[in-house]
This record gives sequence, C-alpha cells and structure tokens, in this order.
Amino acid sequence: MVGLDQQGTEVNFEKYGKRGTQKKVAAGSDTRYGYNFRTGNGADQLIVFESPIDALSYAQMHFTEPTNKNTTFLSLSGTDHQKVLSQLDRMKQLNGHLPKQLVMATDNDLAGFKAAAPFDMLQFEGMTNIRQIPTQGKDWNDQLKAHDPAIKTLTMDENQQQLAALETFTQQAKPATVAKATTDDKQVAQPQRVARQQRREERKGKSRERNEEIIKDALTRVQNYQNDPKEVQQYLDFVAQGQNYSPRNTLLIYGQRQDATIVMGYKQFAERGIQVNKGEKGMKIYGAPKNLQSIVTPAGDRVYWRDSTAEQRQQAKDGDLETRTVKHYPIETVFDVKQTNAKLDDLPKLLPNKPVNLATDQSPEHLETVYQTLKKYAQDEQRARVVDQDQGAIKFLADHKPMTSHGIAKGVTAINRQKPDEPIIILRPDLPVTDRIATLAHEMGHTALHQQSDAKTPNGVQELQAEMTSYVVLKNVGVEPGDISEKYMSDWTNHLKEFSDLKEKSPNLITDVTRASTSITNYLADRLSDGQQITHTRRAAPNIQPTAVQLATNQVIQDQTNETRGPKR
Repeated sequence: MVGLDQQGTEVNFEKYGKRGTQKKVAAGSDTRYGYNFRTGNGADQLIVFESPIDALSYAQMHFTEPTNKNTTFLSLSGTDHQKVLSQLDRMKQLNGHLPKQLVMATDNDLAGFKAAAPFDMLQFEGMTNIRQIPTQGKDWNDQLKAHDPAIKTLTMDENQQQLAALETFTQQAKPATVAKATTDDKQVAQPQRVARQQRREERKGKSRERNEEIIKDALTRVQNYQNDPKEVQQYLDFVAQGQNYSPRNTLLIYGQRQDATIVMGYKQFAERGIQVNKGEKGMKIYGAPKNLQSIVTPAGDRVYWRDSTAEQRQQAKDGDLETRTVKHYPIETVFDVKQTNAKLDDLPKLLPNKPVNLATDQSPEHLETVYQTLKKYAQDEQRARVVDQDQGAIKFLADHKPMTSHGIAKGVTAINRQKPDEPIIILRPDLPVTDRIATLAHEMGHTALHQQSDAKTPNGVQELQAEMTSYVVLKNVGVEPGDISEKYMSDWTNHLKEFSDLKEKSPNLITDVTRASTSITNYLADRLSDGQQITHTRRAAPNIQPTAVQLATNQVIQDQTNETRGPKR
C-alpha cells in the first residue's frame, strides 16, 4: 500500500464547505502514486482521472471496451501531471514499453484542461496522447448519474484551444469588485507578490547551487581516487554490489560515502517500513531527467511553458514565438541503510537481487548457467559471436597473441574491418568454467569499450579497463578474482599512471568501466536468481553507447584487415 484516498458520504456544508463532503488524500501517502486499477495486464492504455470516483464511474460505463485493451485507470487525486509521468515510468519498467495510448480524462472545466495541457508538449515515441471529456456535467460521475455513456474525444491541440478559450472567458468573467480595487491596493499588492516570488526563486537557486557544489566535490574526489590502486579496487567492489544506479550516480554515491552498501531515497525506505534517523545528512544524486519546454519572448526572455499565458502558448503553437526544450536533472537526496533504523532482519528485503552466490555454492551447474547467460549477453546485446568450442582456437591464439608467462593467451576479440560492428570473441576450448567466465567478461569489456576506441588510448589502459569490467562481474556473482586477476592487479600501479595522465583528456574512462560492468551485472540480475533462470525480464539491460572518445576511428582497424585484442595471460 502506497497511499489512501478518503471520500466521505456524510453531507455537512458547515463542516466541509461548498463541496459538502469530505475529500482528501490521507497523510503520509506517497505523492508519486494515485489510486489505480487495471484490466488485463494494463500495458496498452493509460486513462487518467482527477479522482477515484471519476475512474470508477468511467469504468462502470465503459468497462467492456477497456477490458479488451489492457487498460490502466489512474486517479491523480488532484491535477498533478507528475503522477502521470511516474505511472508511465512504472509501466515501462514493468512491461518493457510505454502504453500505446495516453488518455487524459480529467474534468470538463478549466482545471481539467490545465491538467491535460502539459501532454501537448510531453509526447513520447510510440505513444499517442488524446483528451476525453464527459458530455454531461463536469465530471464522469455526473455523466454516470445522467445515464449517458457518450464520450467526447479531442486532440491535444483542441485541448489547448479549449483551454485558451476558457482562460479568456474566466478573465473576462471576473467579478466587478475585483476591478474596483483601489490604485493604492494594487500598487502595494503587486510588489509584495513579486517580492515573494523572487525570494522563493532565490532560495531555490541557492539550494541548487549548494547541491551542485556537493556533487562537484564528490566527482573530484572520485577522479582523484584513480591514482590509487587500492581506492580503485574499493570502488569496483562497491560497483559489484549491484545497486541499480546510473554510472554517474554510482560515482556520486561513492564520492560522498565510500562505506555505502544499500542506498535508497527517504520514501523508498519508508515504503519498506524503515525510517531514516533524525538529523542524518543524505547524499546528493541526479534524478530522472525532465523535459522542460520554454517559450522565447520577442524580448529574448525565456518563459517556462507552465508559467506562460494562453496567448503566448497559442503564439508558440502558431510558430510566431520560438520554443526550446531543455533536459532538467533534478537533484535528489538518498541515504545509506546505516543511516536508518533498519534491523538485521530487514536486510534480505533491501539487498539487490543476487543472480547467484558462487562464493558459497560453486556448483558446476550454477557456474555453467552464469557462463551461458554471459554468452547470451555478448550475442544479444553486443552482437558478438562467441567461439568457445573450436579446437583451432589454440593455434589461432598462438599465432596472433604473444606468449605470456602463463603460456598461450586464454582469449581474444577479433574485429573484421569489413564488419566492425560484429566482433568475434574467441576462447580456448580447454578452459575451466571459472576461467571461461573471467575471460569472457574481460573480452565483453573490450567489446563494450574499445570496439571503436581512440587510437591514442594506450593498450595498457584498454587492458586495465577490460580487466576492471571482468573484476566487477566476478565479484558480483560471488567469485573472488584471486589469482585470476593477480597479474593485472600487480600491473595496476603502472597502468593507473597512464590512466591518470589521460583522465583530463578522457574523463569518461572510469565512468565507462562503470557503465559496461553495470550493464552486464544488471543483465545477470534480470535473468538469474539463486543460480536459477528467471522466465521473464524485469528490466531491459541498458544499451552501452560509445563516448565521443570511443567514436574516434581506430587507426589499427584502418591499417589491418583483422585486429586482435585480449588478456595477455
């Protein structure tokens, strides 16, 4: 349970004002949710209402049609469009895609049209936005009581036109007494309102500046950690825990609290019956981006869409005023579990899903399941063909890789000049399964990070990044790297010197390792639980996009028909 809507049936105008009945959201409710229910799996259509009674009234009149459409009904308990965005995000996480249609069925009045207005601009690929209003009365309960099932459907453009007309009408229909306010009253009231607004904006601006300074300091600390092999290893151990945060937020959390283990927001802990201790100072991270639409006035000033007048919006739609969209990343606060009243018994429900704990159960079956899942990731997500049973691989490796103190190399990534987007990962067929897991993870790191790498990035740094990726994957599934990474660990000091020399030119080096390894561990967590395969995917593995540095042409690929890389073991 995330919240509670309360609707009274007792009529008492003296107690409840002009409505006559109680209507409220219970204290402590999660503001990201609203009363909701669904037909089928609810994945194809989202219909939004202002109140639960409207959603139920609409459903009673039109239940047959939504039943055949896998529909989710959502009440905002008001007009906050952010709840719609939160619901869309949950549906995408749950179903793997957004619904095909968003229906804004808020009330047939000024507030209802305003609530739907943001979705004229906030449109997402693959999803159509429409507006529905009752033809009888103000809301869907009025329509139900009138025994008239008719629905009027509008486009979002028609919603905006209707909104502009209602705003104009409302302005013209203001009581004459408002217009009779004395000049002195106006002169006093207007500056007071402006001053209050300015103070609010100043406070928000200062708060944002303080938070951005905290974030800047945290990122600087993490960048400085790159000079110390022990610090890097501790950071990789943190990444291997499998927290579901973006690479940038992972860096931020570690930069502010190195001993962090289980990190959540205040409400996330509260939902699990756990309270953050009084006086605790949280960590600052970036929240999900929001698209903010603004209008550029003739004077060159920017006015956010939500603050613009109906006339400005209409001029923007007609093309008379320029519009711009910017991504805004709100700064949010999170806490570590050690900052809460969580007990030992609470930890199992808080810990991220572990695909398998090979530290306690290195059964051949579980090891093989992990390897096959990694192999599927390489094939499905990286378009890499894994060759692991070819007896000619040993000769190929002997011909293309120098001998090491451990003999012939265990694996290599081969890239054909004609098909650079389809690498081939070649592994020795005689490797034990633990070595196969480590070597495949290493080569997947190369495939993710260096398929189109910058020729200026030293080979030692590329090897270090690939081994870091392998290290995180092994730690995540419970295999202590031990002597598997011993040689690379001993070389970290020298390679990290190259790493730190490059970090000013290529600040994404450690971030890229985080992104590549997190993508793999998320994939494992989505498909394995306690060593067993999960039959459904809870979260799509993020697509690893090369950075600007990685997009530079690889001189080696230009000069040779085939380029080979791999751990020199």
